Amino acid sequence: MAATTDPVWYTNGPQTNPGSNTVLATTGAWPATTVASVHVVFSCDAAATINVQQIAIDGVTVLNTQAIYLAPNAFGQHLFTFTLVYLQSVQAILPAGVTGHVSASILAGRKTAMFGGGA
Repeated sequence: MAATTDPVWYTNGPQTNPGSNTVLATTGAWPATTVASVHVVFSCDAAATINVQQIAIDGVTVLNTQAIYLAPNAFGQHLFTFTLVYLQSVQAILPAGVTGHVSASILAGRKTAMFGGGA
């Protein structure tokens, strides 16, 4: 990600029969403290839950979780706003395994870079 936190796509690609706690996408360590817009796009063959998590600078501690519930053969998107501190991250994980295919991508960047206007 550019030091300016301009919008960038992140994904670990399509997953087949992923197990519990599979990371589907992660921003990695955020390069600056900012208000970030996080757009998550996802699809899945089976009913599933994707958790979008704000991760502390230790890379382990979950500060915030937003659950997305998927119906079978679902495609969708959600937009979140996080205030990220330098070196925090956002990830999309699958808390329970799924038989089939699932994928998620994150478009993340400074809120003003994605939508203009004030922070």
